[in-house]
Amino acid sequence: MELLLILLLFVGLAVLAAVPLVALLHFSDHRGKSLH
Repeated sequence: MELLLILLLFVGLAVLAAVPLVALLHFSDHRGKSLH
């Protein structure tokens, strides 16, 4: 049971970390390719 809770916590943190990263990637993609 504790293992499941820890796994759930890790998944939640991963999702929370991934959301802004994906949004940032999409945002920079829409802003223009001047960075590359």
